[in-house]
Amino acid sequence: MLMWSLIISLVGGAVSMAAMAAIMFSSVAAIPATGVTPPVTSQFISSLSSAMAASAVAAAVFGAVMLVLQWIGWSRLRDADRYRYGIGRTGLALLIVGFALVMVAEAVMLTAMMPVLASYLSSGMPPYLTSPYGLAGMMGYAVAVGGITIIGSVLAVAGTVMTWIGLWRLDVDHGTGLLRASIIIEIVAIAVTSLVVVAQMILLATVVLAFISYILMIVGLHRVSDRAHAIPPQTPPSLVHGS
Repeated sequence: MLMWSLIISLVGGAVSMAAMAAIMFSSVAAIPATGVTPPVTSQFISSLSSAMAASAVAAAVFGAVMLVLQWIGWSRLRDADRYRYGIGRTGLALLIVGFALVMVAEAVMLTAMMPVLASYLSSGMPPYLTSPYGLAGMMGYAVAVGGITIIGSVLAVAGTVMTWIGLWRLDVDHGTGLLRASIIIEIVAIAVTSLVVVAQMILLATVVLAFISYILMIVGLHRVSDRAHAIPPQTPPSLVHGS
């Protein structure tokens, strides 16, 4: 059951990406080459919405099947040895709850932001002016959605680690080391991704620091210029340089 759930997950990802690509390609091909911006913008928003909806439906269907198979597999393992493999089903439960919270937060965010984005592209006004929530409302909305996403992500990560522990124990008891190798490779992949994110953050910080240093240099040179002009003309150059 666990093996078939992974196969279903791979097939679902491929179908979801294919559905989005097909809808986007057909929509772009149907746009008349008139060079007029508003119809193209409206068509693009409609295509983007349709593609995201189709991709979300495909991902939801295959994801539900995958989770059912995972639940059956971990339930059978727990029934066989609750103390060794019960952690796997508990982790799967946390993963399901966390994933559901993230999906709900993203769905709510997309539902609220797509009309705002469409209005912004059509009118050219700032999003907080075209949004019915206003600037403060949008910020509060973003904080709430972000908080739910963080909570769901933490639960999902904890659940993933617990399922890894269950798979590790399963491989120790009955496997050949391939499950443990796959878990190690996945951890390495996540660590490399984290390093890339950290490197990007460091790069952004260096850019910000360089900008701050230029601002400080400009202000410093301006103050030096003011002080130099404030020196009385009769002051000897030697004293000026000595100070």
